Amino acid sequence: MSLPWLRDNWFPLLQSLGIVGSLLFTGLTLARDLRARRISDQLLLNDQHRKLWGEVQRQPELGRVLQPEFNPQVTPISLAEEQFLRLVFVHFQNGWLIIAQGSLTSMEALKLDTSDFFRLPGPCHLWDRVKHTHDPMFVRFVGECTLGSDAKVPQRTT
Repeated sequence: MSLPWLRDNWFPLLQSLGIVGSLLFTGLTLARDLRARRISDQLLLNDQHRKLWGEVQRQPELGRVLQPEFNPQVTPISLAEEQFLRLVFVHFQNGWLIIAQGSLTSMEALKLDTSDFFRLPGPCHLWDRVKHTHDPMFVRFVGECTLGSDAKVPQRTT
């Protein structure tokens, strides 16, 4: 670089360096914010999970609908059990939504949990009645998990 060129172009050069610097700073900030959001999402899901399953410890009668031998045709699901299961359904949908949007990376663990939970007689029975109130992509996800499908998990678009 020659001195005359630098003297004539110092201001555009300084502007260009400022733009590149701000782009780098913005990129680093976005990466940091993404990590923070992932941690926040994980903590939120963990807190919801703890509260939900804490209800089963506080009200052991809710655990009846989680037993593999439970038969909702013989003993119907109570109102409290239905409310609990509906909260669990929403919890699963929230987890699916967060993972599908790329915030967390444990889709395989969610698939296994979904398969195990929604195959239980109590949740399965209620799910068949209320699934129309949930996101169609989530309903499809649950269907794929309970059928043992290895199909690609649907990604939610916003």
